[in-house]
Amino acid sequence: MIEKIVENRIFAALNRAVTDGVLDAISPAVKISAPERREHGDWSVNAAMVAAKSMKQRPRDLAEKLLPYMQQIENVRQVEIAGPGFLNLFFADAFAGQTFLHFLDWWRNGARFEDIPAEKILVEFVSANPTGPLHVGHGRGAAVGDSVVRLLRRVGHRVTAEYYINDAGRQMEKLGESVRARILESQGVDIAFPEDGYHGDYIREIAAAFVAGPDFSGFMGHPETRQLATLRDFAGNMILGWIRDELARFNVTFDCWRSERDLHDSGAVGNFIEKLKQKGVLTQSEGAFWFATDRYGDEKPRVVVRENGEPTYFAADIAYHVEKFSRGFDRALDFWGADHHGYEPRVRAALRALEFDDARLEVHLIQFVTLLRDGETVSMGKRSGNFEILGDIVRDVGVDAARFFYLLRRPESHLEFDLALAKKQANDNPVFYVQYAHARVCSLRRLAAERKLEQGAFTPADLCDEADRDLLNVLLKYPRILAAAAQERAPHQVVFYLQEIAAAFHGYYNKQRILDAGTVSTVSARLALADAVGQVIADGLAVIGVSAPEKM
Repeated sequence: MIEKIVENRIFAALNRAVTDGVLDAISPAVKISAPERREHGDWSVNAAMVAAKSMKQRPRDLAEKLLPYMQQIENVRQVEIAGPGFLNLFFADAFAGQTFLHFLDWWRNGARFEDIPAEKILVEFVSANPTGPLHVGHGRGAAVGDSVVRLLRRVGHRVTAEYYINDAGRQMEKLGESVRARILESQGVDIAFPEDGYHGDYIREIAAAFVAGPDFSGFMGHPETRQLATLRDFAGNMILGWIRDELARFNVTFDCWRSERDLHDSGAVGNFIEKLKQKGVLTQSEGAFWFATDRYGDEKPRVVVRENGEPTYFAADIAYHVEKFSRGFDRALDFWGADHHGYEPRVRAALRALEFDDARLEVHLIQFVTLLRDGETVSMGKRSGNFEILGDIVRDVGVDAARFFYLLRRPESHLEFDLALAKKQANDNPVFYVQYAHARVCSLRRLAAERKLEQGAFTPADLCDEADRDLLNVLLKYPRILAAAAQERAPHQVVFYLQEIAAAFHGYYNKQRILDAGTVSTVSARLALADAVGQVIADGLAVIGVSAPEKM
């Protein structure tokens, strides 16, 4: 908000300099920034340094010529030339207060981002195989993906959240084999457990549920192939039910659940393979069909049909991506685990081969999570059964702390999840610190109501104290933070901002007189400022799926 107003005024002044011949043009490299140190001004512009070479002048000499244009900007009280040619601008004390009034108007009118063109976007995330409960690593993908969905919707995009169910292929056969082994064990049959099967206790739970259910009648007399098919479907559906329930408890919902098996059954995978044959990009070798993805940017050809005639997972995945764009989405966002980093080139190559614009596909990788319990790393491995279930983590620390902690680092960075800190009710726990700031605002509202202090009219001059300006400068960043986080698919930026504004408000609350500020208009102004901070914190927490408690 404030950045946009400042930017418009500075560029208007630079355009006047171009008209007068002082500048030859305004380069895209011209940047406006807020100096880290207050004594260097409120805003700084590098126009003289950028244009000096093309103008064949020394940067400081050109800055001297631009100085009068900067001095004429509304609300600028002082301009200084610093360093090699920066122009540092100091605004009048009331400027932040004036911008706050613009912010309040924007907020009351729906806080919409009308300058962001709305797109129809499909976001696919989590998509864990239904071969076991969601673990702590899946939780990070869920928190990031769902927050991106919320963030994109917040700025005006039309978003569909989708889960791709990998319910076909060898991993599902292993699931059926693992459950069958546990059932036979329970019936006294001596059987070797599959070496590459799933060993977790949840397999015993599924086996027990099947034995206790109606489908077990006559099961032991069925042929092995029928037993395996029955158990594959039973186990897959039971686990998918767990996944749905766990995600719902984690405040994650999907608009659409797409099945890999349905892609096969509908003929979509077969049609895709046939198109590749018609385009002449498949070659047959030793019974398998190879897709020449290396012609389209991949490092080598890929198998799409095995020697036994079965399509590979890659074939189904490409058919799925083709189907995504056939549904009319402008853009498709995929959130994958970091171990899939080598998969992106072959997906893009396939889209190019089928004449799709692969720039419409965005792939975002989410790094692994290390879970710390009492300072010790918890090892995870689905097949060994030694892994932390997401549901256990959520029950231990709570939904709010879990989601917030998953977003404390950028998704492409490794994350250490400290369980003890996440449960701590103290200011060094970041989610507690942010939520406490919101609760403080609510407490302030209640106290103002008890004293019958109503928010009335105020002027920018009522927010001229240094503490007011410091808090305003943080508050007024919020629209830019939201827009940038949405553009960069980066909800962690919202988390960083929430910590910044919480710290600014706690400092303001401890330093500034609010309800007994003196004049009625000053009290009104500071109440309005505090209330706006509370609304922004609640809005930001909603974007990341975290609650904003009124009392703590």
